[in-house]
Order: sequence, then structure tokens, then C-alpha cells
Amino acid sequence: MKRILTIMLMLTLGISASAQVYDGITQPTKFRYWMPFTTSTTTPGKLAAAPFVGYKVQPGDWISLTPVLQYNFSREAVIPQLWVNVNYQQKYYLLFRSIYDLKSETFSETVSGTVKLNKYMVDFTWDNFYRADKFLENDRLQILAGYAWKHIIFNTGYSIRDQPGFVSNVRVKLTSLSWVQLRYDNGNNSFTLSTAIHL
Repeated sequence: MKRILTIMLMLTLGISASAQVYDGITQPTKFRYWMPFTTSTTTPGKLAAAPFVGYKVQPGDWISLTPVLQYNFSREAVIPQLWVNVNYQQKYYLLFRSIYDLKSETFSETVSGTVKLNKYMVDFTWDNFYRADKFLENDRLQILAGYAWKHIIFNTGYSIRDQPGFVSNVRVKLTSLSWVQLRYDNGNNSFTLSTAIHL
């Protein structure tokens, strides 16, 4: 119980301060294509790719639904998802990702949130908040703070619980509808290069 209270306190501090899941949590167009390539710093040369495509449906200004289909080439796994994004005044966002891995037949839920305060942002991502009929088991909570400058967004933070460590991103907007991002994750010893295109 003490661990849960500590996590909730960190979430509250993260949200009330100032993060960037922002470009990932919002989607300006109907179609999104996202291609992440990940390599391990402990096993050089090993490359994993897990692209996904999503289609956004927006029944109201405060909510959008995005069915997503992802394919993990390394595991040869098809992973359908449903993303539910809610916001308050286009400034405070929550994203619920319901994920089903067809290969392992495992359902999981990830929760993300972000607050945009002019050029400053604070966000959190709680991976595997619920997984395989269990809450808070092998889950990972990341809290990051960021700053946007022209077409570049920097953010950095820390991941706790499973695979703790520092996390840092640099995202460059190529156009208003596409960007590339380089991410270093000290917790799982990886670099990820991602490209997102919106159509």
C-alpha cells in the first residue's frame, strides 16, 4: 500500500508541475503511421522494429478513439489496440491504451497523461498498469518534463518500478504533420529511433 501511495504522489507531482507525451498523445489527422526502431546498448547490432498504423475517430472535442494495428517483427506478433484519448480544454490529456497481443494472448492496459503549459510540458506513462488479469505487476512508470523550442522538443525524466532508470527524448518536427524522435532509455539499455507521419 505504501508503494502505491508513493506512486500516486509522484503522479500527482508530475501532473501538477510542468511533460511531453503531448505530440504522441494528440493526433492532428485521421491516419497515423509510426515506425520505431530499437537497438540494445548491451547487445549491439540487434535491431527490433514494431510499426503501427492508427485511424482516429473523434466524436467530440474532448474525446477521440483510435483503433491501432501494430506488428512486432522480432516476435512476429500482431498486436491490435484501442486508444481512448480524453482532454480538458486541449491542455490536460489522458490516454488509455488497451492492448491485446495475439501471439501471447495477453491483454494489457497502459495509461498516459500530459499537461501542456505554454512551452513546458510534464507527462507520465504507466506501462502495464494492468496486465494478464493483474494490476501493478511488472509495470513501469515513467515521469518526464520537457521544453519545446521552435521545431525541437527535449524531455527527460526517470522510470521506476520495473527496469528503473533515466529516460531522455529529443524530438524534431519535420513538418506540422511529421516528426522523428531519438530516445535513450537507461532502464532497459536501449536507443529507439521513431518516425511518425500523419495523413
